[in-house]
Amino acid sequence: MTMGSKLLRNWKNKTAVVELPIHGSKGKLSGKDRHHKALKFALVFGKCREVVLLFLTLFTVAPFVFLATQPSNVIVSLGAEPYFDAPELTESIDFCNGDARQTYVVCNGLSNQLLGHAGFISSLIQSKTSVTIPDAFIFNGVQGESNGGGVLKNVVANKNNSIPLTSIINGNALLRVIRRHGVNACFIPHDKVISSEKQTMECAWLQRLKDADNDVELDVLDAMKPSILLSDIVETTFSNLQDKISNFALSDGVCLHHRDGPDWHNHCTLWKGNNCMNVENRAIEDLVKDRIPAAYTKKWMYYIGDEVPSEMLSDAIENRANLDLFHRVKDKLLENDDVQKLLGDVKLSLEKHRDIFAAVDFFVCSHIPSFIGNSVSTFSALQIGKRRGKNSTWYNSRSNPLLADFMQVQEIPVVYTYTESSKILGKILLKASIISVRRTFGMDVDINIIYHGTEDNVFLEWLAQWNVIIHKHDPKWLPMIDAFISNANKQRSHLYSHRGNYIGTWQRIDIPLFIDAEYVLFLDCDTIVHAKFDLSTFGLDITPGIAFSNEIFEDDIRPSNAGVALFNVPKLRETYEDFLAFIQDHADKNVDFVLGPSDQGAYLDFYHAHKKPGVALDHEASEYVQHLDTTFNVKPYYTSKKNFEKRKIVHYHGLKPHQVLQALLGYKEDNFEPSVQFLVPMMVNHKDHRLLCLTVRDFSVSMLADEDNLNHFCRFAFPDIAEEKNTCTHLFQKLSMKQEGEDCMDVFSNFTLS
Repeated sequence: MTMGSKLLRNWKNKTAVVELPIHGSKGKLSGKDRHHKALKFALVFGKCREVVLLFLTLFTVAPFVFLATQPSNVIVSLGAEPYFDAPELTESIDFCNGDARQTYVVCNGLSNQLLGHAGFISSLIQSKTSVTIPDAFIFNGVQGESNGGGVLKNVVANKNNSIPLTSIINGNALLRVIRRHGVNACFIPHDKVISSEKQTMECAWLQRLKDADNDVELDVLDAMKPSILLSDIVETTFSNLQDKISNFALSDGVCLHHRDGPDWHNHCTLWKGNNCMNVENRAIEDLVKDRIPAAYTKKWMYYIGDEVPSEMLSDAIENRANLDLFHRVKDKLLENDDVQKLLGDVKLSLEKHRDIFAAVDFFVCSHIPSFIGNSVSTFSALQIGKRRGKNSTWYNSRSNPLLADFMQVQEIPVVYTYTESSKILGKILLKASIISVRRTFGMDVDINIIYHGTEDNVFLEWLAQWNVIIHKHDPKWLPMIDAFISNANKQRSHLYSHRGNYIGTWQRIDIPLFIDAEYVLFLDCDTIVHAKFDLSTFGLDITPGIAFSNEIFEDDIRPSNAGVALFNVPKLRETYEDFLAFIQDHADKNVDFVLGPSDQGAYLDFYHAHKKPGVALDHEASEYVQHLDTTFNVKPYYTSKKNFEKRKIVHYHGLKPHQVLQALLGYKEDNFEPSVQFLVPMMVNHKDHRLLCLTVRDFSVSMLADEDNLNHFCRFAFPDIAEEKNTCTHLFQKLSMKQEGEDCMDVFSNFTLS
């Protein structure tokens, strides 16, 4: 689709294409710009939907920017098809006065520049210092020269490698956001920037990014929208892509950022981390395949790479990952003439102006729901960061260095499993756990539930109200589970006693069928989330497979308990069929797993031996089975003050919350199931109950958030006081008001059962 036909389509749809052309030379409109000027000024007024042509007077306020006045009562819309926000038209860019001083320097390629702006601007906002933004965009920031110490030299703006930043991003949108934070801001003009001695300043953008507030940085990055002209270029590219994928939905697509050029290979020889190239040297097409869940297949790919993709690569992506590959150059999605207007009289070259094309690709990619990249690349890390990690993976796997050390904004999705055939207590505890996640993180972090059943519409509606993503689950392995139950040693685990509960614990093996993420944190229903965390919390040496915490003993650092589990989802997807066959073999032969019962034992046995067939199995951490820090799995019977003070998640392992409360109320050991009786004295016989009180307080806070759920719990936990629900409610109210480090035993001493 040409730019003209795209504008005409929007004209017929009575939508506004709010674009003002940039000069061909000396501030004059090109013939093509004059031809479409009227269409570009089509605006939709109020609710009447009447299209009015506004013949605005254009004037120049900077060498590369034309702007006009937008009436305050105009509704600017780009229509239903393109997904781009139209920049607001204002009278001018605010340039700093002549004696203003440049406060920072940005350098290198597109993503380094954007991240540099975000870091420096956020630091200045925090210090309540006026922001002077250098109006320079480096269009060729490739770092090709070493400083002799194994580090590449920074590239800073000069007259031969830069244009105004405001020709690439919407300057006024950025200024508005900065001023909203309470500081003034303006742009240092481009000609002054490139002649300034400040360009020799150290470009310490990484340190500023690390020191500044993460939320402010994201706010600044989100404000860096395409400029008026670049928005039109991006929209043209995206519209042409839409024509190519007309048989598919936007949600059927994935954007791949693939680094495989000579400069990247050279960079990786200097890289000190654990994951610069393709993980385990596997082919990119296989790595892509492992990053697409079977329940939500993809059909097309927008490819961004160091080179135009070869026919061999396109065929491999199609044959192995079942994706049609589209590329800006290969599929002629953008004409160079459209981009040339950014440069005026300077001749456009793909080699010399690669960061302009990178900007186009970046903003096109931003509107594709799923992303796969290389986390060592700042381009990929910026995409993942702006998405807050949602629906984002990286084919080099493991750590995301930028978002681990410098800008901790990458959320990790949470996943639960549930079957309608489980006991009522499971649903009660699950609700409390979900509420604890929402209380800790708010409504935005992704909570997933792999849900088996179709009858409980009330619960399904409750989940929707709490913004839980529901994945309908029809497990194919139920006969295998029934075989385990019929042959089980019931004394080894309480799970064997109830088929519904047993199905629920196995549901997690199907996580790779549903979740679009590189890592996910699985939570049992008997958990309460107490403190925030993100992917950076798990460190750079994050597991390439699975991570479990300790089972019973607090000082044990061997991975054993799957109640809270960190999973590398693509690794689970890669090994899914082999893992199922491994489990089926044990069911057929009626053989127990070595390192634990049920799915917990299956995970440990299989992944300890992954790529090491015949290895002797033990609980010590191995390459693909690592220990999850104890603060993610704090049990009520633990006693370490440090673990409790730093607790992220409380896990009511063995003794469930109602049993913890019963034990504190003086119930005797023989009132509890034999499998958990030994935990009662471990918990109640400790001289200091203040740590234990923290766990019941955490639970109480989540229970009080849902009165109906609290009533169900009270009837289940204390049937003797079923007619006196206020008594149970009063208990939880008192417990929830206890402060950190405060004893709660007085609450129990005043609580009576009748």
